[in-house]
Amino acid sequence: MEKRESILIIDDSAVQADMLRSILIEDYEITIVNTAEEGLRLARAGDFSLVLLDVIMPGMDGFQLLKALQEEVITQHIPVVLITSLGDTEHEERGLILGAVDYISKPYPPILSRLG
Repeated sequence: MEKRESILIIDDSAVQADMLRSILIEDYEITIVNTAEEGLRLARAGDFSLVLLDVIMPGMDGFQLLKALQEEVITQHIPVVLITSLGDTEHEERGLILGAVDYISKPYPPILSRLG
């Protein structure tokens, strides 16, 4: 049996994280954590193909975590997609400059739910 790729979802909203998991679970191994600190710990220890990262979280926010992931040799190869309700181009540009590969706005577009 072929090993499925793993996605790490880091989102302080259990509802949003579960929605993403339900979209992706058929095709990927999904791990969900609710804090940036736990996400950083798991990213360092795991073998993830992708990180889906919420921007607005208490404590360390998604931009800070993205910066930390990019600064560490062990995690800088993992593509990160930022997920946020901040829809302005300034935040999107900031995330892309920090190293995110893409930026998805909440609520999720209908096409995303059909990808799974």
